[in-house]
Amino acid sequence: MQPTKEQKATILQRILKLSDFSPFVLILDSLSQSASTLIPEFHHHMPANVKIVQVFLDHHPEQPSISPDQLVNFVKSQVSGRSLVFIDNLGLLKDVGSILHQIMSPDTTVVGVFHSDTMSPPSYSPQGIQLLNYMATSIIELVPQESVEQDLAEDPCFGPYTFRGFNSPEFTANVTHRRKSGRAITAKFRVNTKSHTYEYVAKQVLENDDEKLLANLTTFNLRTTDKQKQERAKVDLPFLHAQEVGDGGAQGGAIVYHFEKEDDYDEEDPYEDPF
Repeated sequence: MQPTKEQKATILQRILKLSDFSPFVLILDSLSQSASTLIPEFHHHMPANVKIVQVFLDHHPEQPSISPDQLVNFVKSQVSGRSLVFIDNLGLLKDVGSILHQIMSPDTTVVGVFHSDTMSPPSYSPQGIQLLNYMATSIIELVPQESVEQDLAEDPCFGPYTFRGFNSPEFTANVTHRRKSGRAITAKFRVNTKSHTYEYVAKQVLENDDEKLLANLTTFNLRTTDKQKQERAKVDLPFLHAQEVGDGGAQGGAIVYHFEKEDDYDEEDPYEDPF
């Protein structure tokens, strides 16, 4: 069963409110659109009975790092009842899969941030982002506005230099939510954190999408010209008449056939059947 438009249009708000239980929500941000613009939306929609625990791992290099066991013990000591745990940045954790499994529970939702524009050290094991994408029950990818994204593609920069419009309160969120059945809901939203609104962006289906899909499947020409489309639209198909309501309209899926002058049909011939 495919998700309805209403389910897609409300999925982001349900995730922010924890209405749809999601043990692990992964936020993919970047230099151009930080997760700091979305995390306050969780606070805005969070019910009063949910306890919030925040763990920030982005620290100065001179400060001692926390071990995985210390992190797990700290989180478990803080959570009680229905809880929401923020972790920033998951890319700094070693054995991140084991840590998340120990923290997640039926009463605890983990919201983890991963900086998608950072490079992972070479390793024979799966990259951190691959493991996180596999484990996440909800993925929210943050993308800046189209104008900022185009400027970044034309003139990429790194370091302290940023473009105007980076980390704007208005941005795009690509959401993927995996339900218990295993089926996924994907949706795109225009987010405005100032007004706390989330506009669902419906996918536009072009008329020639089917022709593009069939273009490379065969050596035959399967495309239709504009003239052929016009001629096809003029054809009066029998099953269209069967759907009409009123006098002469057939019921169900019956086929209505009107004899032409050229038709030579003998009603007494048992072997002649126009259908």
